[in-house]
Amino acid sequence: MKKNEELNLQWLLAFTMSDIDISLLKEEDHDTDTDKLYTKEEIRQQLGKSLCKILNVISDCGYDIKTPLKANWFNMSPAAMEFHLETRKTNLQETPE
Repeated sequence: MKKNEELNLQWLLAFTMSDIDISLLKEEDHDTDTDKLYTKEEIRQQLGKSLCKILNVISDCGYDIKTPLKANWFNMSPAAMEFHLETRKTNLQETPE
């Protein structure tokens, strides 16, 4: 990703999922699946590492990671609204800078 290149959510989600897949589920050759079982702590550590990577990419592209995304509340599906409300109930940790 190049500096000031426009990002979209599809790319960000694909990047995040592939980072987790490669880091946890693939051997070093990135082609062969691993049979290793991971602990909850190892999975959480990888999720944190992947989050840091994606935040760095976003920041390196010139985006302010603290600026809220704008939503179209009128077109939000009931499932999306339910997810939104549920995630606001939890005390989410502040993202690392």
